[in-house]
Formats: sequence, structure tokens, C-alpha cells
Amino acid sequence: MIPATAQSIVSTSRTRLDNYVGAITTATGTLLYAQSTRMDHTTEIIKGVVTQALLTANMQLQSLDDKVALLSPRNILNRGYSLTTRNGKFVTSASELNVGDFITTHFRDGAVGTQVVKFKE
Repeated sequence: MIPATAQSIVSTSRTRLDNYVGAITTATGTLLYAQSTRMDHTTEIIKGVVTQALLTANMQLQSLDDKVALLSPRNILNRGYSLTTRNGKFVTSASELNVGDFITTHFRDGAVGTQVVKFKE
């Protein structure tokens, strides 16, 4: 009688164990699906944020490019101004020059070399 009882206990335990394994498998699948869905959603959010950040950065770069173009020496010359250099460096003040210095004045359509003869105030 003990062996039959033991066999019944083992059989019942196996059935429970099979049920637990099935429940764990189902729960794991459900959890993995939920996490996968959450990860897909998060990925889409990140893609949107990165895309927006790239668009914003591109607009900022374009704005800076426009400013650089407006301030370029070529555009300054095209607006009718001239640029003066001495030894290849821009002269920004008369106080940087001395009588006898050779300077180059750059225009839109060329350059002229001159020598400083006198100063006017």
C-alpha cells in the first residue's frame, strides 16, 4: 500500500510541476512581449528626439553659416567697402601704421599697393 500511495504522490507532484512549468513559460512569454513592446516604444521616442535634435542642430549650423557668409571679407568688399593689409595682416586702426609703411588696399575688383605718406585726423 505504501508504494501505491508514494506513486500517487509522485504523480500528483509531477502534474503540479508540469503546471508550474507551463505557468512560468506563459508568464515569461507575456513578460518578454510586454518588455519588447516597451522597448519598441522607447526606441521610437528616442528616434524622434534624435531626429528633432539633428534638425535643430542643422538649423543652427545653417544660421551660423549664413552669418559667416555675411561677415566674410568678400561680402564686405561686394558691399563697397575696402580692406587694408600690411604684411598680409588686416589693419584695423590708423595707429597701427607709420609713415613709410607699405599697405595694400583690397577692393571688390582688385587691390592697390600704397605707401603711407602722412596722417589725417
